[in-house]
Amino acid sequence: MWIIKEYAKAIIALAVLGLLLWFQASYEFTMLPASAVQMTPTIPANSIYMLDQSFRSPGDFRHEDIVFFSFQTQKGEEIFVSRVVGLPGDRVAMRDGGLVRNGESVEETYLAVPFTGIQLEEIAVPRGYFYVLNDVRGQLNDSRSIGPIPWTAVYGRARK
Repeated sequence: MWIIKEYAKAIIALAVLGLLLWFQASYEFTMLPASAVQMTPTIPANSIYMLDQSFRSPGDFRHEDIVFFSFQTQKGEEIFVSRVVGLPGDRVAMRDGGLVRNGESVEETYLAVPFTGIQLEEIAVPRGYFYVLNDVRGQLNDSRSIGPIPWTAVYGRARK
């Protein structure tokens, strides 16, 4: 009986260790800088967020996922945060500030301020890429200025 209890303790300890190692490999915590206002109010500046890094392919992402991605700028490689509005194969456009995906208007309840007057010709999102937009549409460090982003540039998905 004593041996069974010891084996049970060892198995539980190994299971806990395995879960901790999986969590450490799949998630990371990050703090957005005060200047990161492009996703306000969904993600306020100076927020601490858990980044889910457990994805393995573009198919692991969904519309409206908030992603952190790296992009090469004049200052070097920078990390940006935006919302996925177009997945591979989608057709994305903006008409009078409203998002249109695959010919249908998308209700964007997460926008604090509706933006009017923004026009974007329809673009087909290539295989292996995402089209991302900021919730604060006046901030242009999203696909409107840099084009679709490769899914391999995604650093993590925001999780509260």
